[in-house]
Amino acid sequence: MKGSFASPILISYLMYQKYSAALPLDRQERIFKDFGIELSKQNMANWIIKTSELWLEPFFERLKRELLKETFIQADENPLRVLTKDGKDSNSKSYMWLYKSGSFGKKIVLYEYTPSRSGKNAKKFLEGFKGFLQTDDYSGYNSVENVTRVGCFAHARRYYTIGLVLYMGCI
Repeated sequence: MKGSFASPILISYLMYQKYSAALPLDRQERIFKDFGIELSKQNMANWIIKTSELWLEPFFERLKRELLKETFIQADENPLRVLTKDGKDSNSKSYMWLYKSGSFGKKIVLYEYTPSRSGKNAKKFLEGFKGFLQTDDYSGYNSVENVTRVGCFAHARRYYTIGLVLYMGCI
């Protein structure tokens, strides 16, 4: 980064340790200190944020444009707790949305954080997509326009299994 001694290798290492090896920045700071290197977690966080803005956000947007050109997308949303974000209580739910291309197109998987489970999130993300959208039965996906909703086999299988067990008189 311009005006910094942070090299691409160092920033890649910091990001790998934080996000893949689950090593928090304060622990990384202590490890660097053990080797006589003064590197604050604040500097590391700033480098990661700036790198994400400069390089990862444009890459994400490019992948999103490619994903929306596909004819089949799978989507799901999962709750997660965020310590403090958007003024929300730390016990409230936020959501990580997953959007994935099908098996036959380009292999693209994107995640998007949102503070709510509103269907407006999926509608906004998938704006411009025309094709098949495979989801569970969450009604929030009903607001996505120009798609054909298709069900999730994992959820459908539950009903067949229960129906078969009931039919065979096992319950």
